Amino acid sequence: HGVKLDCPHGLPTEFEALSELVALRVAGALGFTNGGAEISEIMYPLASTRWLAVVSLPSNSLKGRVPDVCDTHTGFAFDSNLERLELSDNELTGALPGDGLKCATQLKKLDVSYNDLTGVLPDVWADSLHQLRELKFNNNPKLTGSLPTAWFPPLRDDESGGGDPEFLEYRFSNLKSLDGTDCDLTGALPSNLGGASSLETLKLGGNRIEGSVPGSVVRLTQLRELNVRRNKLTGALPANVFEALADTLHTVDLAHNALSGAFPPFPTTGYPVLRDVDVSENDFQGSLPGFGAVSLLFLNVAHNNLVGSFPDPCGNGYMNHLEIQGNAFTGAFPDITCLRRLTFLDASSNAFESLAGDGKWIADPTNKVSHVDFKSNALSGNLPSSGICGRYTRFIDLSGNAFVGSIPESVGECTSLRELRLGEFVDPNDGNGDAEENERLGDASDESDENSFSLPSEATLAKLTRLTHLHLRGIGLTGAIPQSLFALPSLLELDLSHNRLSGALPADAEGFAWSNTLHRLSLARNNLTGVVPSSLLALKSLQKLYLADNAFEGVEAFPTPPPDNIDDADTISNETDNTITRTQTETDDEPQTNAFSFAAYLDRLDLSSNAISFFPNALERVGGLTMLSLANNNMAGLVPVWLGERDSLVHLRLDGNKLSGPLENWLGNNRLLDLESLRVDGNSLITGPLSSAAIRPMARLKRLNVSAIGAFGAFPHALGVPGASLDALTHLHARKSGLNGTLPASLFAALPNLRVLDLSENFLAGDVPDGASFEGEPSFSPSSGALREHTSLTTLLLANNSFTGKFPRLSETMESLAEERRNAFGLEHMRDAVVDLRGAGDETNGFFACPLPLDAAAYADAQCTCPAGSAGSDQGRFECDLCVPGRYSNQPGAPVCDPCPVGRFADQVGSVGCDFCAPGSAAPSLGSASCDLCHPGFFAALTGSPTCDACDPGTFAGEEGSIECAPCPVGAAADEPASAACVSCAPGTFAEAPKHDGVGSSMCAPCSAGTFSDAEGSTSCLACAPGHVAEEEGSSICVQCDEGSFAYTSGASFCVPCAAGSFASNRGATFCEACAEGFFSAAEGKATCDACPLGTFGAEQGKASCASCPLGTFADQEGSTVCSKCVSGTFADQEGSAKCLLCASGAFQENEGASICVPCVSGTFADTEGSESCDSCPLGTFADTPGTKQCAPCKVGSFANEEGAEICAPCPAGSAANVEASAACALCAPGTFANETGAETCARCPVGTVSSNAASQSCDVCPAGSFSDQTGLTKCTPCLPGSAAGEGAGTCVACAVGFFASSAESATCSACPKGTFQNSTKQSTCVSCPAGTASDAEGAGDKGTCVSCPAGASTDGKEGAATCADCEAGAYAAAGAESCALASPGAVASVAGAAEQTPCPPGTHAPGRGNTECLACPENHAAPARGAATCFSCPPGSESPEGAAACVCAAGYRDATDLFASSDLFVDEENSSDASHSSLATPVCLACEPGTYGDGGDRCVTCPPDQFSSSNATGLCEKIAPGFVGSDFVEPTTMRGARAQTPCPAGSRSRDALVGLELVPQCEACPEGTIAPLEGSNTCAACAFGFDPDATRTLCVGADGGMNGSPSGGSSSSPGDPSSDDDYAGLSDADLASIVSNEDDSKAAMSAKTSAAAFFALLGVCALSLFFLLRWWRARNARLRRLAFEREMALDAAEEDIAETGKIRRSTLFALANVDAEATAYGEDLRGPAGEKRTADGRDYQRGARFFSPLARLNPFGFPFGGRDRGDEKHSRSRKRGASRYLDARVARAASGVLPARMSVHADRLDRLERLSRARGASRALPRKGSRFEPRRRRLGVSDDSDSDSDAERLTERLNDAPASSDDRSRDDEEAAFESAVLAAARRASRFERDRRDRRRDESQRETRHKTVSREDDDDDDGAADASAHAALLSDVIVDTDERGEAAKRRWKMFRGNGDGKP
Repeated sequence: HGVKLDCPHGLPTEFEALSELVALRVAGALGFTNGGAEISEIMYPLASTRWLAVVSLPSNSLKGRVPDVCDTHTGFAFDSNLERLELSDNELTGALPGDGLKCATQLKKLDVSYNDLTGVLPDVWADSLHQLRELKFNNNPKLTGSLPTAWFPPLRDDESGGGDPEFLEYRFSNLKSLDGTDCDLTGALPSNLGGASSLETLKLGGNRIEGSVPGSVVRLTQLRELNVRRNKLTGALPANVFEALADTLHTVDLAHNALSGAFPPFPTTGYPVLRDVDVSENDFQGSLPGFGAVSLLFLNVAHNNLVGSFPDPCGNGYMNHLEIQGNAFTGAFPDITCLRRLTFLDASSNAFESLAGDGKWIADPTNKVSHVDFKSNALSGNLPSSGICGRYTRFIDLSGNAFVGSIPESVGECTSLRELRLGEFVDPNDGNGDAEENERLGDASDESDENSFSLPSEATLAKLTRLTHLHLRGIGLTGAIPQSLFALPSLLELDLSHNRLSGALPADAEGFAWSNTLHRLSLARNNLTGVVPSSLLALKSLQKLYLADNAFEGVEAFPTPPPDNIDDADTISNETDNTITRTQTETDDEPQTNAFSFAAYLDRLDLSSNAISFFPNALERVGGLTMLSLANNNMAGLVPVWLGERDSLVHLRLDGNKLSGPLENWLGNNRLLDLESLRVDGNSLITGPLSSAAIRPMARLKRLNVSAIGAFGAFPHALGVPGASLDALTHLHARKSGLNGTLPASLFAALPNLRVLDLSENFLAGDVPDGASFEGEPSFSPSSGALREHTSLTTLLLANNSFTGKFPRLSETMESLAEERRNAFGLEHMRDAVVDLRGAGDETNGFFACPLPLDAAAYADAQCTCPAGSAGSDQGRFECDLCVPGRYSNQPGAPVCDPCPVGRFADQVGSVGCDFCAPGSAAPSLGSASCDLCHPGFFAALTGSPTCDACDPGTFAGEEGSIECAPCPVGAAADEPASAACVSCAPGTFAEAPKHDGVGSSMCAPCSAGTFSDAEGSTSCLACAPGHVAEEEGSSICVQCDEGSFAYTSGASFCVPCAAGSFASNRGATFCEACAEGFFSAAEGKATCDACPLGTFGAEQGKASCASCPLGTFADQEGSTVCSKCVSGTFADQEGSAKCLLCASGAFQENEGASICVPCVSGTFADTEGSESCDSCPLGTFADTPGTKQCAPCKVGSFANEEGAEICAPCPAGSAANVEASAACALCAPGTFANETGAETCARCPVGTVSSNAASQSCDVCPAGSFSDQTGLTKCTPCLPGSAAGEGAGTCVACAVGFFASSAESATCSACPKGTFQNSTKQSTCVSCPAGTASDAEGAGDKGTCVSCPAGASTDGKEGAATCADCEAGAYAAAGAESCALASPGAVASVAGAAEQTPCPPGTHAPGRGNTECLACPENHAAPARGAATCFSCPPGSESPEGAAACVCAAGYRDATDLFASSDLFVDEENSSDASHSSLATPVCLACEPGTYGDGGDRCVTCPPDQFSSSNATGLCEKIAPGFVGSDFVEPTTMRGARAQTPCPAGSRSRDALVGLELVPQCEACPEGTIAPLEGSNTCAACAFGFDPDATRTLCVGADGGMNGSPSGGSSSSPGDPSSDDDYAGLSDADLASIVSNEDDSKAAMSAKTSAAAFFALLGVCALSLFFLLRWWRARNARLRRLAFEREMALDAAEEDIAETGKIRRSTLFALANVDAEATAYGEDLRGPAGEKRTADGRDYQRGARFFSPLARLNPFGFPFGGRDRGDEKHSRSRKRGASRYLDARVARAASGVLPARMSVHADRLDRLERLSRARGASRALPRKGSRFEPRRRRLGVSDDSDSDSDAERLTERLNDAPASSDDRSRDDEEAAFESAVLAAARRASRFERDRRDRRRDESQRETRHKTVSREDDDDDDGAADASAHAALLSDVIVDTDERGEAAKRRWKMFRGNGDGKP
């Protein structure tokens, strides 16, 4: 898989040699240079691999068709062995091979998914692929057809047939997985789909399958997944589909179909495995059934028609996804607190009226639902009192309901909340401000008070730091907008529209800033005033801003960008001191700067319906706008030109203002390439025209509104140019805009998508175009361009114009729409919405030309006039038709057109008069459209003839329009008047020459009989030839005589028939012939002679009849000349026989030519006809009379043993004949007898007797021990075990209950022994008592005698026991157990006779079976649950002591379990054998990174500035060594979290410097007069007298050139001293003095000019430094005030925490720690406590009091500290003035042991916290023993006992031992002072605690009551004692002067120092 093979010509030929290859798998490795290779080239080398069973070539871009492995030409040798063919994710094409896989009979998997296959699924696969298990052809979008029915076995009513091996090897009966997803399958699912009984997975989603789900699907008893989503399935599901498949069906996905009917019920019993159900987007009706016994994980029934209440879902405890939106559920939504793992809930768009349990489950802390959607329901009343969101809630939508009241303050605890939606529901597809659809703001009325809410406090809102979407639309908010909403750090969308908010938007000021994540802000429909701040527009994240329907007056101008030549200092000053507040009103007349740049980028901006007076030119600097709406303001002036250059604009609204100027000013050369809507209507001072140059760029414009502007001018004809116009335009509004001129003829062809056209109240003239395109231009959609076919047009408003001409017909859509609107809403509504033609025509020119297209509502307002040449009713309004040809009208408005008179015509439409007919034509009727030419045979000689005259007989007129007639020529005639031509005489007639000139013949004469004429125009007739006749007159031919007749003369008129005995076989015969021999002719006129019939013959010619055959002869053929004799066995007893008859049965004939047959004699017979002789009777038969046809059988009891017998003999005694026709009698068989002769049967021996021999005459009696219970037995049967019998018995007697007979032939039954019983009769054995029971009775006949073993005993698995034995230790047995079971892993049985096993408690385990005791988990192992078989290892970064139930994070790690728990992980109980291995059962410990440390808590703490951590998983940060500083900081700004320490370079020392508010060790150059010769120096040493430091301050140099690196100044540097300077080595003191003197002279020689320049430069630096110092000072004071407030808030929170929970939350502790640490860093010069203003040495302490007084109450110790005086070697003055700030902070951190490090509080507040804690009995500041925070206890040195004295002493010992580990370091005296102070504090804490206990013992009753409340268990006692010890320590160090008085002051004085340097 990791190799790319470049095989452009297929696999190498060497593959042909791999004859033993079994599998070829190449997945995605064939990377061809020129794309994919042909698959045939890959497969060809494999043709000879006989054993190849697997061919897997997925993801190789192979081309071609699926290989035909059965191809006889290629000859794949592996065809019969192929089991897997995987070709998925290639580029295969063509159809699937049908017969190409028929030979692969062992194929089990076929995968051709993700290709480009075509065609249908082959049904022939069912004939051969019987082993197929998996078939995948999914994601072939061109694969069509239906799922073949032939694939699936037929359904069998007898399900037992499924076990038939032949049945299993039938079709796809072994198929387990079928995947046809995302193809193009059609048709219905096969009805026999259920025949594939092995099917487990069926995926057919994403097709076009129709029909219903077949009922046979319930027979798929192995089905696990059914997926047919996104098809066209209809009908109902099988009612029992879930119940029938309860044991296997896991997933059902039927979404996006059209299924209907009732939802199938869920199983109510058993353990169904159904988990995922998705039936969304269907049409299920009725109620949703109860969930029964199912336990679903996923349920989606969204968008159906389900009604009623939603069933209780609590049985689905593991459900994590529930969607029921888009139904009609009613009532109360159930309480789903039980669904602990539900994460997604959508119940929107239903009719729920309430939430069960007041919706408390929403805010339940155990609720993990992250998505809650109840929008668009019928919920009302107050919001849930318990809260509207929980710990894990991310999305909550309650919009579209009727809630009222306040948003609860608890919303601030929803730390995971991302989206909150209340109030009105807005469809996200609504757009909310999209250009032309922004008509929603027309109604400015106040919103109703149905939804009236109040917001929580700003402090609560500020907690929603993760909130991204807040929608509070229309909830009745009033007052100013809370600024905290705009500061939410994660907010993306904020919707406060449709409320009653007022005031101005906040501008940039100190303490306020807009959220830098805000993406969409909607404040529309409020009462906001002022100007829109430029800082809001300049937000980089803001994309959509909706401010419509307010009272904004303008937009604040953006700050002018500075020119390039202004330095940074001026820029800073300008930004700091000058606040730009000018509005656009103040800057309209100012020239725009040339230095243009975008100051903001927005996508949508809606400022419509405000109070803006001038166009806000500040918007010029807003880039990226796609929608800009400034509609309905009061803006005046010109539209800026830059607006037309914004190529990003899509929607632009300027309507409803007072703007002025021509459109061409800003649209003439526009770049609005993406503009889709433009509105400038309502600006009466804007004028046209709109040129083609302005139109052409706006190719995407869909909506244009220029209504109610100034004079627009001529209609822009550029709009009528097809292909070059606004072909995307859908709405054109130009009402009352001063348009004139005409409309382009191709307007509608050029605007094919036009839907609305409003040109009312203009001055347009000419014709209304019908949409025809220009000449030479192609037609555009609609195809013909006609207005009639412009189906997209729905509104046409043309009222009050001057159009002329005929009004075109509108489309059927508009006509029907107008009719519907008029009928439904009235005529006025139709005029406004569909068609308005009032006053559209030009009145001076007669309006429109009539008629109107249709008498319909669409044309009701059109007026028209009917002109001359046309006419119609109602003055032709709807029927003004032009006069048709033949009619005329010479007056306008005529109701009808008059017809032309006869003889006249009008051949044009719309004629005003008629013309006369010309000669040769006539108009015979009124209203002739033309004169008809005279037809042939007629003529008209005059003009205006009404009719034409007919020609006389004998004359004709051969052409139309004749004016005279001509005579007929010779040989022709015209016998009728009006002849068009003279007709020549037809054949069979003749005509003579005419007798008169000018008149021809009028008729032709016919020929006489016997004559004919065969040509036209004949003058005579001819006689017929012989054999021919002419029977009638007028014959044109002579006809031949028919067969059987003749004519022997010419001129004959008839034919003569032939006489009898003769014939004429040909036509036209002249004579007849005689009949031949064997033939005759009985009548005249025969054409042939007939053959003599059967039984006759003819021996002569010319006969009229034939003779009959004599007796004994026959003639069996026609035309016989002689008769034949009958053969033997036949006879002929009549003349004329056609055949001879067979002799009858019982008779015979042995001669020929016989006429009779002879009968058979007695003893013989003839059983067939035509016998030549008779046969003798066979054995067993006889014939006693002659003529017998069949011999009779002998009767029963008789026999005949010879042939030809005449009689039968009776059977002798001892035998019998029980059948007829016996040849012999049978001897009686054994078991029977016969004692008489002639017996028909042998009698059976009676019961109790037998007969063992044949021919017996009597039966023997059965002996004792046997029986014969039937007649006819041959032997006696012995009695079976369990029964007995006496002599001659007919049956054996069964043994009674409690008895048995173990062997055969038993005479008696024995009683059952002990330990057995028998409760049935006839038994051969007794039943042993079952294992686990025992019995001591004999002959027991009932199982009840077997008594169950008691608990703890068993029979050791044996049956038939009499007593039960106790179980050994390590085993147990329940009552009635068969055997003792070893204790399971994780459980023990500690004593013998145990009745049950005991699970091991948490922290212990029992491996294997048969354990007698639980073993404690070893260290770093844990068992969190009972019954653990093994202890799991603690995960990396965690630890545990021996016997631990859980692991805790080790030092250096942080506990991230809560973070992972919020992701809703849970154990897969199906795949996990131990539920204790849940991801929530073990901590998730993450190592603290370098620069941080951790104590196993839930976070890693950044190392303080004086410490560092160089590795991961650090438990405590190391102290930065003296002379070293931190580096590679986690927080570089504050220099916290050092990842390493770096030594200070030589010549410098380490000192604490103030960075921010904390002291940080930093390197500083040694002071003047001191040196540091080595790296990592903590102090600088003073040079000895007479020595000065060199330039690097690493070496002391004397005035005489001598060097001294020692601080004492006595000795010089040694040769090996690295601080010595080699450049001055060997110089004398005089030389060194000379060098120094020269340097001084050089410095003194500096010019006065240079000195002056340096002076002024220094003065500038000082001034600038002073400026920044003052700014820092002001910020510092502000921060101090803020810290005081934050600390008070944190202390209040701590009191509330203890009052509520008995302990301080970790977040509160950290807040106090951070505040105190930062405050301590500011405490360099704090005032002392009240009344004390002197330092320890008696000097007044006033310096800094003015500036640091706000911090006095934050000082944890209440005493001042002075600065350091580094001049004294021992720092005595520093100790006298008190410990340094660094020391004080360290003491505070160590002394505050009850709280985390870096934290301290005032004594008065601490005591209050302590008293609250003791009253609650829950002082748990330190973790209890056994908790996961125990490592912290160990690090703090806290023991597990309750003795606080020992705790304090142990802490003291730890502090005493601390210096021992750091003796190798040169420590500062401050460290020693720090340690001494802590030791003293620890000792006093110990004493103080002892005194406290003594006082408390005096209050015994109160103490008892306190112990009862506070001590819940032993662990709590330990924790309370530990907390008490540390609280005492802190209380002793931090003194409350009000309660402890002077003693406390003395202790403080001792702590602070007595002035003698000792603390």
